[in-house]
Amino acid sequence: MKIYLAGSSDPAQMERVKLWSARLTEAGWQVVSTWVANIERAGAGNPRNASQDLRRRWSSNCLAEVRRADALWLLVPPPDVATAGAWVELGTAYESARTIVCSGDTRRSIFTALGHEEEHDEDAFRWLQAAFDVRPGRLR
Repeated sequence: MKIYLAGSSDPAQMERVKLWSARLTEAGWQVVSTWVANIERAGAGNPRNASQDLRRRWSSNCLAEVRRADALWLLVPPPDVATAGAWVELGTAYESARTIVCSGDTRRSIFTALGHEEEHDEDAFRWLQAAFDVRPGRLR
């Protein structure tokens, strides 16, 4: 099963994404989102000096990864943490009829109600496992 993890490029939030990427991988998921590694290489989530061509390639790659995934998990950041791309990725997942789960401060946006909402990441993780019956030897 393939999952796309969406979230904020804030450093603390990127650590949150890395933690859940590792947990999902251990559980048998293939994490297809590569934006964290790209940001680490570029040095910022939205480098102001990046060319339009490079920004277009990065964003097109993110949306292609969402469309390849079976599910999108949006790790909603706290209200004081900015994020923009994750909301576009959420919309793409919805339009692509992907399974969506959102965790964190889901009341931040009405659009998280388009998927399954959980306050805690651990609960969202368990929901995904149950929804897809992801256990060793049970991958579909």
